[in-house]
Amino acid sequence: PKVPLVTKEQLESLGPLGEAVGEGGFARVNRVELAGAGVVAFKKLHHGGSQEAILREAQPMWGLRHPNLVQLLMVCLEANN
Repeated sequence: PKVPLVTKEQLESLGPLGEAVGEGGFARVNRVELAGAGVVAFKKLHHGGSQEAILREAQPMWGLRHPNLVQLLMVCLEANN
């Protein structure tokens, strides 16, 4: 199955980002309270991050369901100002 892509406007309508909870080589992770889904992790690429890299990471994560993993809900590939 394909990872669901959302627009920047759809993403912004979900509400503000919460506290930063981690950071990796190409993204920062924030804790977000999402209506209908509860607490979720929101990963935002650093400026200059590759769309291909995030899709390579997201695609295998999309189908995984495990209590020790965060479930992937959606991906937005539009640039953020």
